[in-house]
Amino acid sequence: MEPMQLFEQTAVFGVLAEGERRELLRQALVRQYRKGQYLAHAGEVWPYLFFLAKGAVAATKESLEGRRLVATSFAAGDLFWGVSFFDPQLAMPVALQ
Repeated sequence: MEPMQLFEQTAVFGVLAEGERRELLRQALVRQYRKGQYLAHAGEVWPYLFFLAKGAVAATKESLEGRRLVATSFAAGDLFWGVSFFDPQLAMPVALQ
């Protein structure tokens, strides 16, 4: 599905006029990641908002013993932001992969 179609289906962006959604897409930074690549590591200041156009992202936390807990996951059409999007003093509590 195309990003504009995904935008239309979200509660946050779906209420915007088509011209506003087009302007957001025009200003967006499009990034592609390989499977297994990290978007952010736990403890980093990550002040971004992301809208997932395709694929999946897992928010994970690792224990000192190396065990990995998937706190949540995101799929195409999902919207997510780091806690430092609202407060630049706060670091990511999870890794995004």
